[in-house]
Amino acid sequence: MIKALSVVIPIYNAETLIEPAVMRLKKHLDAMALIYEIVLCDDGSSDGSPDVLSSIDKREEKVRCFFHQPNQGLGFTLKRLFQEARYAYIICLDCDLPFSESVISSLFSRIEKADVIIASRYAGLFNRMPFHRWLVSRAYYWFCRALFDVRVKDLGSGSFLLKKKVVEKLSLTANGFDFHVEFYAKAQKKGFVVEEVAARLSGPEQKGTFSVCRHGPAIVAGTLRVLRDCRQNN
Repeated sequence: MIKALSVVIPIYNAETLIEPAVMRLKKHLDAMALIYEIVLCDDGSSDGSPDVLSSIDKREEKVRCFFHQPNQGLGFTLKRLFQEARYAYIICLDCDLPFSESVISSLFSRIEKADVIIASRYAGLFNRMPFHRWLVSRAYYWFCRALFDVRVKDLGSGSFLLKKKVVEKLSLTANGFDFHVEFYAKAQKKGFVVEEVAARLSGPEQKGTFSVCRHGPAIVAGTLRVLRDCRQNN
């Protein structure tokens, strides 16, 4: 049973979301009677996010904040967060808490059966979202399944629980949004158990920082680099 947990959150232009998220998480984790820390890393935000994080870092004993300047990418930020995490179990969350803080308990319930557990919008429950986002997500899923036989349906989910030993055993190089498929493909190749659990969005899905036109070509190129890396290290 998990007794100590690192909650890690990548931050990019989330000035108004940070404080409410931290307060909600603290209340939830305190009620669970866990030893925990909340670790946040700002990835070159252009709004007031760094100032909010600095203020929280000074006054909240269980919160630690880190900063990148300039922007380095989601994968780079996640790798930094995993490195800074102090405990053997890590849960990664988006700052807007799309599944609410209650997702922590849902993921906890499966940790004895898997090494990585993902909160999924596509694993059984109906979640309302813009059609174009659903379509792009499904196309990328089938693309990655064809290349790696990775069967994670919600490759873009920012809410997942893992044992820190998983990332310690993997050589991860992706710095952008293609980090997720690299992580799952290499974890699967190493024999770690990766599982999805159905999760319901707590409200309308928020517009994220991902843009198909701006990030899509780079993700495809990055995914092909991951494939080449996996084959070279086979």
